[in-house]
Amino acid sequence: MEMMSRGELLHRLEALRQGTLATDEIYHTIHLFGRMNFQEARPEVEGFLTNESPELRLIALLVLTQHWHLAEHWQTARHFLEQDPDRECRMTGAAALEALKRNTQDRRTLAVLASARSRLEDGGCLPGLQ
Repeated sequence: MEMMSRGELLHRLEALRQGTLATDEIYHTIHLFGRMNFQEARPEVEGFLTNESPELRLIALLVLTQHWHLAEHWQTARHFLEQDPDRECRMTGAAALEALKRNTQDRRTLAVLASARSRLEDGGCLPGLQ
């Protein structure tokens, strides 16, 4: 794991806020915030959930749900699974639901995952799978 000081993380956060990072740097920075548990960047990371770039939406959801385990993003993960136009983002939504409710036997989560699987098996399509 790449180790960074708090000062370096704050510098990256400021660069993200100022819009001075290239797309690949944004992806790396968001992922770094997740790996370093730098939750001060939470509002900025959440802002990428609706970004036009599927890669940036995906990494934002991954950080919020799999690195930071923020249960309040359960509905966000469900939305990704059921509504995101990008296949990889939908799969990340399913993985995020699993990560948030791992080993809980949460009936609501199991029902959402089963419903998505059933629609695919019955020939139905989730958005973008046509």
